[in-house]
Amino acid sequence: AILAVEVALLERNVVIRPDDTLSLIGGHVIIYHSPSIPQKVEGVELYKMGQQGNIGRYPLHYHMSEDCEGSLISKNLVRASNQRCIVMHGTHKVTISDNVAFDTFGHCYMTEDGAEWSNVFRNNLGAYTRKPAKLIRSTESDNFPATFWITQPSTHLIGNVAAGSESSGFWLEAKGRLPGMGLAINVGVTPRFVALGSFVNNTSHSNNGNGIALYPIGYVPRVGRESKQAVLKNVVTFKNTGNGVFLHSSENIKIEGGYFGDNKISMRNFRVPKVVVEDVTVVGTS
Repeated sequence: AILAVEVALLERNVVIRPDDTLSLIGGHVIIYHSPSIPQKVEGVELYKMGQQGNIGRYPLHYHMSEDCEGSLISKNLVRASNQRCIVMHGTHKVTISDNVAFDTFGHCYMTEDGAEWSNVFRNNLGAYTRKPAKLIRSTESDNFPATFWITQPSTHLIGNVAAGSESSGFWLEAKGRLPGMGLAINVGVTPRFVALGSFVNNTSHSNNGNGIALYPIGYVPRVGRESKQAVLKNVVTFKNTGNGVFLHSSENIKIEGGYFGDNKISMRNFRVPKVVVEDVTVVGTS
């Protein structure tokens, strides 16, 4: 069951698509500046959406909506996206569940700036995440695309699958600076030190890079000024051409349960004190 193949339906009855499907400039759906107004997007196919190289133009994008508890993005399909997939920016407490993303450019499921608190990504599938031909700007990291690219550690990642990325499956790139956009909730906050929401029952396989990475400045979880252990539970990572798990410049990380198999390197730690690995099955070559 650990190595079972994923099966997904790659069509929906309701489709949003541009007139021109040959261009990398498609349409985009944005929910913006709508705090405390629960939204629901369910059962929709977003085909050839997003605008490669243009900032803020993604298939489905929550922008600066702050607390959106009760909002749900569920059972949607993002297919052949021109740029990214489902993007949270300056928005908190949205549940993103049971979605499929296939054949997409750039980071896919993501929190954009570290200014996004307590969003829930549950039971989503992302496959064939590709490098874009054009970046939004030179400082973006989409040329190393991650199916799940998370900049805010308070995010909850539960039961997701990342498969076949041209780079990473899951990448926690916690920021070492104050998030942008000036939201009151972020005053005095450095995402690199924020306590972990949850990371449970996630699978990353067949990626042309790392299965799971905490990189480059790493992650040092705290509550106040006190160190707090971050626990990644039931981590499954296999058949990645890089590291199954790559921890860089991080501290006080525990991996509790899981399976590492057929990765080039099962787990690589660089400048990482206080690491615990417990009850993990490691298979070099099967």
